Amino acid sequence: MSHTDPFLACNLIKYSVHIVDNLDHLSTKPKQIAGIIDPSIREIQISNDFPKTVQRFTLAHELGHALLHEGMSRHRDMPLDGANFKGKRSPAEVEANKFATNFLMPEDILTLRFKQKFLTEKFVINDDTVFALDPSNKQNLRQRIKTLRDLTSYLSKVGPYSGNHYHSLVIQFEVSEKAMAIRLEELDLVIF
Repeated sequence: MSHTDPFLACNLIKYSVHIVDNLDHLSTKPKQIAGIIDPSIREIQISNDFPKTVQRFTLAHELGHALLHEGMSRHRDMPLDGANFKGKRSPAEVEANKFATNFLMPEDILTLRFKQKFLTEKFVINDDTVFALDPSNKQNLRQRIKTLRDLTSYLSKVGPYSGNHYHSLVIQFEVSEKAMAIRLEELDLVIF
């Protein structure tokens, strides 16, 4: 569904991509390595131990390294989904994460799809929009949405809206709910 394909992009820049059973042999802790890039042989390995959304984000992250960080040596990364950027990260890691976010959820396409789905440039929670989200359960929805992140997470995964049946944004862009929620906030598409 997505317009952005990190596998295709890697092939275009002559990097081979291999999905492998796991990369645990490269870490002292199990399931800590999700991706490896080796620029010397133009190869990326992605662990199949993680959900597809994590695999896609990790591959886009490695693509960012390939395009942005010339001279980089073999490098391994923990599981990434666009939301788990805990701890201190090097500038190169921050750049690769930003690249992956922008590659998988480009501002222009995401903004267009958001407007098409929610019929507005900026979503505001009110009685009308709550009814459009869930006409049969307005009270329950109002009680569940207490913060901006609650709202952006809900909007990320909701299917039908106001009688229109679009796929959710996470399905359209093949990313995690958290990654999409953060991106909606970054693009200032939701007012809470």
